[in-house]
Amino acid sequence: SAWLNPFFIWFDLGWWLSFTAFFGVLVLAPTFTQRFFKKEGKDLSMPVQIAIETTSAQIMALPIIMVIFGELSLISIIANILVIPFIPIAMAFTFVAGEAGAIHPPRLLAILAVPAQGFLGAIASGIFLVSRITLGAILGHFGWR
Repeated sequence: SAWLNPFFIWFDLGWWLSFTAFFGVLVLAPTFTQRFFKKEGKDLSMPVQIAIETTSAQIMALPIIMVIFGELSLISIIANILVIPFIPIAMAFTFVAGEAGAIHPPRLLAILAVPAQGFLGAIASGIFLVSRITLGAILGHFGWR
């Protein structure tokens, strides 16, 4: 739809959140890592790298989040550290099931989709459990809400 109407992007909240978060991961996280961690010449552990990238994405998207949703998550870093390592596995299982569905009978697809459903369900459950933590966000009237 953006091809037909380029102004569509201007009013698409999802695009702005994705763009700012992606910019944070692509530009801010490497800059932060280089400035504060690469002086020692060591590679970062996966949880530390995920925390840096999550924080960078949230910093860049923070103005939009605060204006549109009126809250700041204090536990999103914890949720991402728990969930992100499983995303590539879930994507791989989903890809295998999708490709199998294109060439094999539905019964085989149902069998191959079970691991993808399991990983995606576990990820959703983890996100739901972390979201239930009380005092996990700062609420405020920062914008339209």
